[in-house]
Amino acid sequence: MMRHRVITIEAKATAIDPIHQGGDTTGTTLSELRREEMVVDGVVQRVPIVSANSIAHLLRESTVFWVMDQIGLERFAPKQVGAVKLLFSGGGRATKVGSASYIDLYEEHEVRSMFPSISLFGGTIGNRMLKGRVRVGNGIPICRETAFRLPEWLRPEAKLSMYDLIQELSFSSMDPRENADYDHVLDPEIIRAYRAAQEERRKKNKGGSEMKLRRSTECLKAGTILFLDFTLFYPTDIELGTFLGGLGYFYERPYLGGNRNRGFGRIDLEFKQFEVTGLTRIESEMSVGAIEAAGKHLADNAEAIQQALEEW
Repeated sequence: MMRHRVITIEAKATAIDPIHQGGDTTGTTLSELRREEMVVDGVVQRVPIVSANSIAHLLRESTVFWVMDQIGLERFAPKQVGAVKLLFSGGGRATKVGSASYIDLYEEHEVRSMFPSISLFGGTIGNRMLKGRVRVGNGIPICRETAFRLPEWLRPEAKLSMYDLIQELSFSSMDPRENADYDHVLDPEIIRAYRAAQEERRKKNKGGSEMKLRRSTECLKAGTILFLDFTLFYPTDIELGTFLGGLGYFYERPYLGGNRNRGFGRIDLEFKQFEVTGLTRIESEMSVGAIEAAGKHLADNAEAIQQALEEW
């Protein structure tokens, strides 16, 4: 195995459903898309994106679930809250029970070997911050404004403007007391009280009609194509296999952004893997053998890993 190796995995994600990720300026009735400022042809443009942080969380979660399946761990016990935080969110205050909070480089090597998901996505243990080996990029919509950020194989897809990709969908709230389908599960007194309150409001409104609260969500249209990229810096064979195993779980449940319970976020994925060496980048096949090796390594060390989870 080459110690000095960089592997890039790029993905073409096609939105089957609309995609929404909330931005920083969301109002009371309009949930805006998250945007990132880019300089395009000398002009600053606010381009909608799916944040790298949210994508990294989905990948980290999928990878931890894959590792749990390899070691036969069905669920965490109440005393393993520290391990849960460390594995799923990187911890922050996790320390090893019964020992000093300081860990040396040898202990860090042990942690990376035993928990490849932590080595991949990073975490804080005691005094030491373990830097992750994976860099996750933002989800960039493929359009004319972002063509300069796209790899060569995806640039021909950049035909539309980002303004062609954005739409606004509206929703209204529904009160079950207004729907006759619920009459058989509501006491008649509930209906009478509601109608009396409605009549009182109409009188105060001097006969005017009542306004229903409508909420709107800004989203990327179904059919929008996004560019995703993940770069692994100097991964071991076990780390590469663990990442690909987690990527496989993500592929089985491919969603981006929020509002999934309202029919948002489903995507279709197409991956390409590249080996980067010096000034060259060569496409290579996804390594199924690495996944099998990682699964075997984790299964063979399952008892020791589960014991360590008892101590963190």
